[in-house]
Amino acid sequence: MLGRWRRALHRQDGYTLMELSLAMALSSIIFASLVSVIYSFSQQAGDSGQAAMLQQTSRELVADLVVELRQAEKVTANGYPIEELTAGKLVAYTDRLESEGPERVVYERKSCIDDMCELWVTRYPAVPGTGPWWTFSTTPVENMMALERVSSVHPLFAGSDWVGDPPVRTYIASCSPSGTACDFPLVVITFRASPTNTSAGADRAYEIEEEVRLRNG
Repeated sequence: MLGRWRRALHRQDGYTLMELSLAMALSSIIFASLVSVIYSFSQQAGDSGQAAMLQQTSRELVADLVVELRQAEKVTANGYPIEELTAGKLVAYTDRLESEGPERVVYERKSCIDDMCELWVTRYPAVPGTGPWWTFSTTPVENMMALERVSSVHPLFAGSDWVGDPPVRTYIASCSPSGTACDFPLVVITFRASPTNTSAGADRAYEIEEEVRLRNG
């Protein structure tokens, strides 16, 4: 009888300290693994969201620019729809809005750090009553950063034409009123940018290219 009581008492003693320590260690490992998996999934979802946002913003920006260039027009008797073009800047005159006179619109790469820049868009209205050869206000109606982390290495803009017989494709890297005339019928747009706020290795660049024929080129 005494032996049975002692055996019952032994069964109620519970876990030993070593068993408890081992259980806690295993629980910690499992918990840490779960946290790592959840964090990794959350980071991947965030990276995908940033990449998708960049693609959408780039496509919308290029679509707007395409419309503006197709509606580009001359504002002086001896001028061209494109006032100035370089690898990182485009100045054009567009009548895309239903207002008196066209807009002078400037797309320009600015604030470059470590091969990454911001792309800004600035718009200047025509001075009413100065047409048909318009002058423009020096005060912009819009000045906004349109795209972040734009590559400073790849050209954003280039003029293009077909020359000779048989025709050969040529590219104009730069033009301005005081230099080479912006006399070409095509503008090549290439936006190459990387998403923001991504994890290491997830900032892969997205590139979109469009070729626009100037209506009044």
